[in-house]
Amino acid sequence: MDVPTIILLLSIGSFVFGLLLLPYQYQKGETQRIPFWVAAKFLQGTGSLFLFFRLIVPDFVMILFANSLLLLGCAYEAWAVFYIVGRLVSRRTHVAVAVAIVTSHLFIVFLNPQYRSAVTFLLQSILYCLPGWVLLTGRAAKSWLHSVLGLSFMLLSCLYFVYALPFLLDSGWSLSFIGNIPQQFLPVATFCMLLISGFSMLLLVKERSDRLLHEADESLKKTEVQYRRIVETAIEGILVFKCDFILTYVNQNLAEMLGYMREEMLGENIREFISDDEQPSHEAQMRKRAQGEDAVYERCLRKKDGSRHWTLISAKALMDEDGQFAGSFAMLTDINARKQVEVALQASEAKYRMFIETAIEGVLSLDSQRRLTFVNRQMASMLGYTVEEMLGKPYESFMPEDQLREAEEQKHIRMEGQDAVYERCFLCKDGARHWTLVSAKAILDVHGQFIGSFGMFTDINKRKQLEDQLKQQATTDGLTGVVNRRYFLELATKEVRRALRLNHCLALALIDVDYFKHINDTYGHAVGDDALLAVTHIFQQNIREIDVFARFGGDEFVLLLPETSLTQAQIILQRLCKMLTAQQVDLSGKAVPMTLSVGIAHVADAKDTLDALIERADRTLYHAKKAGRNCVSVQSALD
Repeated sequence: MDVPTIILLLSIGSFVFGLLLLPYQYQKGETQRIPFWVAAKFLQGTGSLFLFFRLIVPDFVMILFANSLLLLGCAYEAWAVFYIVGRLVSRRTHVAVAVAIVTSHLFIVFLNPQYRSAVTFLLQSILYCLPGWVLLTGRAAKSWLHSVLGLSFMLLSCLYFVYALPFLLDSGWSLSFIGNIPQQFLPVATFCMLLISGFSMLLLVKERSDRLLHEADESLKKTEVQYRRIVETAIEGILVFKCDFILTYVNQNLAEMLGYMREEMLGENIREFISDDEQPSHEAQMRKRAQGEDAVYERCLRKKDGSRHWTLISAKALMDEDGQFAGSFAMLTDINARKQVEVALQASEAKYRMFIETAIEGVLSLDSQRRLTFVNRQMASMLGYTVEEMLGKPYESFMPEDQLREAEEQKHIRMEGQDAVYERCFLCKDGARHWTLVSAKAILDVHGQFIGSFGMFTDINKRKQLEDQLKQQATTDGLTGVVNRRYFLELATKEVRRALRLNHCLALALIDVDYFKHINDTYGHAVGDDALLAVTHIFQQNIREIDVFARFGGDEFVLLLPETSLTQAQIILQRLCKMLTAQQVDLSGKAVPMTLSVGIAHVADAKDTLDALIERADRTLYHAKKAGRNCVSVQSALD
């Protein structure tokens, strides 16, 4: 087979390999995606194709262009290998090597053909040696795949060096040595390298993907262990049952509360632990769970020794992806002591005071004017007051303003003689907020008239703090404090649906901090964080309450603008960008100007989706960057 045919096959092989990689490489979220790989194959294929035409129709300029593309393809393939072994190539290095390759080929125009060939072969030898050296040395040599691929690169590097050496020596013997080597040997070796490196790199990518998946699995296991510890150490009893009401989980606290071993309760129907007189109410609650309703209610449970035990149950229905009932999760607070106190109140005033004063819950009573007539020590201690400081004061004076409206509603419920169980936040003496679970009861005289109310307060402050912390972690970005990507997608989906339903305007802007990597590399990540906070501050201070500003990832932000046209959004974003630029952000003691690149898209038709809107904004952002950055680009009519 002649040399032109082999080079043509090499070109076709590179193009085919690159085309096969295109759909495989650019699926978002795929761990197999390797930068530079596809570009390397297309550059190699194009260079080989130009070299093929050069051999058919000799042209000096074409061969220089072909060799430049081949060398760039070799460099890109080296960067791909570097990425696989965890040695990322900076943009500065990448650009510098590309410029060096092009410049060297412009320079060798002035050399004779013999030295031009030597320089080309030497550069290819160096570019193949780099990935071989990385794969065979240090931490990179992790498996036989690294060794095979590294050895292949090194052998090919040596081969090109051997071809370059005689041209450099410029002797008749050395040049005759080249003439004795079959001309097709080097293209054949390169073609074989294409097969070996392609197959080996695919295996390495799979190996890397498996490693990342394993690390993710380990992380999930650690998270599960942490949450399990939280559940196991909770002071409440916790249980989970399936759609057939069979218990699948019971924590140790609940088992001890009822006098069982955990293994004795698992696999049993929940009704087996309900007192006989509570069965009708229990069945009614189970029907509500099956319909997806949550509830907080009291339930008397049957202990192993047959005695009764009261709990306060906060139950939540669990639904599957199809909206079907899959089971229930419940937290059970031990209120047995409180129930005993309520029974004792009916028998003796002395017992009433004894139980109230020694109860672990806070207790207070109000007159018809909502003034405190009784406060036990636990309630006063919970809020940081003495009993004397609280007596005679209005009940609402111990509440933050955001609780007053609900307190007014509960007031009317008590005046109608109705009892209730609900959560209430109080203000402590030092100004801190303290959450309690309130069991409130109306007090009626012999004629059924309202004369006051009585309440018991279970301290649930730690549980509420944990709930708030988990909610905060789930919905906000840890650095900037704005909405995170996950919660933004949830809010934005609702807004897009509303805009489509009402036929209203809605715009979405993707915002990227220009040259953020340069800021990080120059001043450090702490200063980079300050830069992100500066952007956050500008936007938070100058957008409407209905707008949603979020960190979308890295140095990218997103702004959702309901009731805003594309033109209005462009004006708003241009104003915000100018404000940031004029601010001269203080980075590392220097006033460094910051600029933004912005891409804006808007709801286009009744079938539009959030994903499509984000995709158009991303394309528009790319146009802004391509236009030189520091500008606002809007969705075009073609988009």
